[in-house]
Amino acid sequence: MKRFLLASLFALLTYIPLQSVSSIQPLVNLDGYTYCTAGSINESAHLWLTANHCVDGESEVFVGSIMRSGKVLWSDQTTDLAIIQSATYAPTLRLAKKAPQVGDVVAIIGYGNRATTAWGGVGTVLELNYHLPEEYGYP
Repeated sequence: MKRFLLASLFALLTYIPLQSVSSIQPLVNLDGYTYCTAGSINESAHLWLTANHCVDGESEVFVGSIMRSGKVLWSDQTTDLAIIQSATYAPTLRLAKKAPQVGDVVAIIGYGNRATTAWGGVGTVLELNYHLPEEYGYP
């Protein structure tokens, strides 16, 4: 029964746009299209965490649908992480205190592929330390 409920929840979250997710904001290009997701990691310092491949050598990006400029403070290709400081601010995301393990139920949320609202899903961790093949553009 528990598996059925989780599968049903996953199906619902996969197709229902999530509203009012202020701690999760899109990265927006100059044409106004969303292309990646950033999460608030320090409200008072206006810091946002995103993927390094989203900033890809840029020194400035736009955070949020109102396109406030953000400066890339740090990025690392090995971990595929980047930190942005922007005038956009939101409550700090509360993250888990430990990394997920195989079998744990996790939630994902974000923008991508020009989505105008955040989308999310729930699933089970099947494998740790999986790396996408280089032909997909990942190191």
